[in-house]
Amino acid sequence: MNEAELRVLAGFFPATKNITIKELEQKSDYSYERVYSSLKKLKEYGAVMRKKVGKILTFHWFQRVIWHYWVSFTIRLKDGRNLQSPTGLYGSF
Repeated sequence: MNEAELRVLAGFFPATKNITIKELEQKSDYSYERVYSSLKKLKEYGAVMRKKVGKILTFHWFQRVIWHYWVSFTIRLKDGRNLQSPTGLYGSF
């Protein structure tokens, strides 16, 4: 995950309820395009799920996936492995 994706993901905290792109824009100080592209990438990782409510897109995050990334990051940090690859330890999502 890159910095933009992590910053958008941080916008889900402390409340992990369904959240709109507009709310994530305000929390991350990024533009709509940057937030939306980060959310698309996070969806590919399996970290967030998109739900359409009427005309509004809402997102929520999956704790298990984020925990996996944190554990793999700390193990790679300890072992001196490549920290840029989010899938360097356990394979791809």
